[in-house]
Amino acid sequence: MRIGMVTAVYKPVINGVTRMVSLYRQHLEAAGHEVYIFTLGDPHPEDEERVIRSPGYMVGDYGYLLTIRYTREAQRLMKQMEVIHSHHLFMSVELAHRYGRCPIVYTNHTRYDLYAGAYTSIPRSASDAIMRQVWPEFTDYADVVVAPSASVAQIMQEFGVRRPIEVIENGVELRPFLQPSRPLCKTALRMPE
Repeated sequence: MRIGMVTAVYKPVINGVTRMVSLYRQHLEAAGHEVYIFTLGDPHPEDEERVIRSPGYMVGDYGYLLTIRYTREAQRLMKQMEVIHSHHLFMSVELAHRYGRCPIVYTNHTRYDLYAGAYTSIPRSASDAIMRQVWPEFTDYADVVVAPSASVAQIMQEFGVRRPIEVIENGVELRPFLQPSRPLCKTALRMPE
């Protein structure tokens, strides 16, 4: 199956969304699927095969970009996907709907109700009102919505999300915990004993 992952941020940025998209890709390809990553920014020398980047505008200091459209190559490839999995509410679900001709899955990785107040100067009551408008509007572009926990699914419903919500807990790659690298001692880190 040809699966498109749509994300506003990808490697080399290090965060939870990038990690989840990378894990999805790894396990889907191991199962025999062909995975494409549609993301934003300039091509990166470490990009894996089938990472398609479109220009975007930097938003803040966290590596996130926004765009109003994908390149023609990205649009052409997106039309060939059998399913598209979108990982960001703003922009990516709507663009996946615009260019894809297939079912769309949206995974809600972020508590937008908390982020709006934490990263903007908008009063909580105003940010809640905005999210009650935006969250349902953008998730309506998806055929199914995935939440990482029952509590997040409940919050999304309280904010008016109308689409079916499936709870699929995030997987954790256990290998780093089972085989940890040798710990650094305090002196190597120039810390007092």
